Amino acid sequence: MSTKDREKEGKEPTVDLNVVLLPDEVTTDKLIALSTLLGKHFPTAFTLDREFHLPHLSLYPARYPLRNQDKVEETVRNIAGSLEGMDVILEGYSEFSGFLFFNVVKDRAIQNLHDTVFAALNEQREGHVSDVVARLRGLSPRLKANVRRWGQIFVGEDYTPHVTLGYLQDRKLAREAIEILPQEPIQFSPSAIALAPFAPYGTCPKPLFTFPVGR
Repeated sequence: MSTKDREKEGKEPTVDLNVVLLPDEVTTDKLIALSTLLGKHFPTAFTLDREFHLPHLSLYPARYPLRNQDKVEETVRNIAGSLEGMDVILEGYSEFSGFLFFNVVKDRAIQNLHDTVFAALNEQREGHVSDVVARLRGLSPRLKANVRRWGQIFVGEDYTPHVTLGYLQDRKLAREAIEILPQEPIQFSPSAIALAPFAPYGTCPKPLFTFPVGR
């Protein structure tokens, strides 16, 4: 539901925002190349690029009252400014409901960053949950509890960091798709933390705000 629709119904305007970690330029090019390779061999819903489908690692997507957007922005700015000396390792691939992931090694640094982000922003949600999450069915009691407490499913100990390379139109091709991708891990130092709108298939369009790491 759009902000205008909510205003018509007398509901408080809300905004869906995703806090994402952006890789450096070299890694961005590598990830776009992998997504392009995937799209050349299999029907996919999108290909990573530098304008509408940025390579990214989601830290915490959530819905907020629109009046809290400035607070969210300032919180993310402060977290980015204090982040130093972090490396991210991409290793191995997996498929989830048609999405093809380049898995991120969940070490203590990435878990701490995720924990810091969602703990700092959860209160600013004021209990709002995005439509995407609210529509999910068949969740385990544990995941339902995550939604009630944090507004997301894979959060805290259940966080599963990854970079999405594409969405397969036929998920039965996932094993074959993984086999064509190079198996070498990629290690990078993140260049920025950004605040981006939600987009179809969980993609990251041009961010609303981008905050260089450690500056």
